[in-house]
This record gives sequence, structure tokens and C-alpha cells, in this order.
Amino acid sequence: MKYNDPELVDLLAAQYVLGTLKGLTRKRFQRLMLTSTMAREATHTWEANLNSLSSAIKPVKPDEKVWQQILQRLETRKTPSTVIKTKPGFWRPWSLIATAASLVLAIILLQPVSPIVESTQQFALVENEAKQALWFIDVREQGLSVRASSQLDAISGKDYELWMIVKDQEASYFFRATT
Repeated sequence: MKYNDPELVDLLAAQYVLGTLKGLTRKRFQRLMLTSTMAREATHTWEANLNSLSSAIKPVKPDEKVWQQILQRLETRKTPSTVIKTKPGFWRPWSLIATAASLVLAIILLQPVSPIVESTQQFALVENEAKQALWFIDVREQGLSVRASSQLDAISGKDYELWMIVKDQEASYFFRATT
């Protein structure tokens, strides 16, 4: 369009101010107002003329029947519901999988842990002449545990040996304990 024609610009400005200029034409005219002083002046002139007309008009209250008809039309008019439906994207299934995995992990981690109790099959205590405990021997199904007590005075350069001979059997067991 030739926006340098004053009649065309005046016509577009009038339609813009009245609100009848719609869509892309309105957007083009708004861009034209940013660059053209002629378009801005025409728009300002039309705004001033219409504002002076609106102040000269006396307000008239419509009949009650007219208000009832307006309300009835508004109530019966169906408002279009705009629901935007999006297609599931790439991340939706992965987010569901990650959520499920985190829930499973939380359940596993938050389960109470029952302590493993090792049952002692036999227990032996080796004492000295003063009845002080020197060695604690714990016999279980998994093996033998030998611990020295704090009462034991270890002699440096010496190792302690524990021999166990089972009655009525030929095998004997030897354990070496170092302190």
C-alpha cells in the first residue's frame, strides 16, 4: 500500500480509532504509526474529534425491557471453550519412569533393617590365677573368634598359641593369636 497518500492514512486512522481496523491491517498500521508522523497526527486528530463528540452526548438510561433482553442474550450465548490439547512429548514417559524408580528406591531405602544376630554356639573364657579374663573365645557355626582382653599383658616378640583337642576324636586344632 502507498502510505504516503494522506486520504488513505486518514481513512486508516479513523478506522483504527473507531476499532474497526482488525487483524494484520491493524498491526501494520501500528507499525506505521511508529515511523510516520503523518499517521500519528491523523490518529491524534481522530481521537480528539471522537472524544469531543462523546462529551457532547448526554447519557440516556435504556428501558428495563432492553436490559432484560441483553441479559437473556448473554445467558443463552454459548461461550466457546478453548481447550488446548498437546501431544505427549518425549519427556513424559521418561518422567513417569523416573518417578516410579524413585518411589521404588525410596521404599527399599526406608525399610527397617533388622540387625543380623549371630547366635553363639559356645563361649569360652580363659582366666589367669587371679581370676581375671585374658581371652574370650566364641565358637559359632561360621567359625571361631578369639579376642584378647585388656587384662592381658602381651610380651613383645612372643606369639600366643591356642590348641584345641576334641575329646574322642583324632583331629586337633591349632590357632595362633597375635596381640
